[in-house]
Amino acid sequence: MLNVDRKEPLISVIIPAYNAAGSIARTLDSVLGQTMTDFEIMLVNDGSPDTPELESALAKYAGRIIYIKQPNLGAAAARNTGIKACRGQFIAFLDADDFWLPNYLEAQMNVLRKTGADVVYCDALLVGSARLKGRTFMGLAPSTCEVTPESLLRVDVGILTTALIATKKAVLDAGLFDETISRGHDFDLWLRIAQKRFRFACHRKILAHYTISDSGLSGNTIKQIQRRLELLNTIQGRGGLSTSEQAALGHNLEESKVRLAIESGKARLLERDFQGALVEFNQANKLRHSWKVTAVCWCLRMAPQLLWHVYRARVVSS
Repeated sequence: MLNVDRKEPLISVIIPAYNAAGSIARTLDSVLGQTMTDFEIMLVNDGSPDTPELESALAKYAGRIIYIKQPNLGAAAARNTGIKACRGQFIAFLDADDFWLPNYLEAQMNVLRKTGADVVYCDALLVGSARLKGRTFMGLAPSTCEVTPESLLRVDVGILTTALIATKKAVLDAGLFDETISRGHDFDLWLRIAQKRFRFACHRKILAHYTISDSGLSGNTIKQIQRRLELLNTIQGRGGLSTSEQAALGHNLEESKVRLAIESGKARLLERDFQGALVEFNQANKLRHSWKVTAVCWCLRMAPQLLWHVYRARVVSS
């Protein structure tokens, strides 16, 4: 059984909780069932509206977790609260609806010891989505495993927060999570850690389960791209990028703008806003010429109803 009275646990597991009463037991059980037990659990209630139910679910874990309650300030702030209060030399992040395999901590720490790295991340199985059943995070977001500021900014590397362990020193030296960033604050921190020249190690073992819902996948592609652009603009506005980092960020910005125009064009096409769709696809073609986009523009001018029927049938069948 975990002894939270130890002065210096090796690892601090930080779990922000918001509307997590229904999943928190599975998450905590996956931590408490680890083969490596030299850790503490910092659970931060981020002003959750289900606090009575959450605290009822946590009752059986009394004495085995450190429970912190704060107003709703967002996941970045909740994680920072845990980091500031934790005592471990290493920090493991875990979301309240995700869970680990029993050897997660042991396997991750073995990689850190063998490589001498400051940060390690692995792969995770996607759960909770019928569409993505059996897929893995790295299968959808391939990672070159060579983590540099440039590879992060080019999105050659995909890092899942639930599958990452870092030294506390790396996290503190990089300045913690930016609480002004609502989405992408984890990516922003990994970038700043890489810019501080801390070493990353990667392996492809599936040691975690990452929960994602089909509803979270559908209809929000445009919002996801808009959030990415907002994050990239924030990073650019902060300044301090090297020439190679700026080039990598510029590449990502261009790719994101092209994809946003295409996805917006698709959405307008489905709505039968043919003129609006044509404007979006023309914009995509201006940013990066493509014969496929050129063909779509031609169809929007000459046979928009036929294009709508073909595309709608494709969407329905997928």
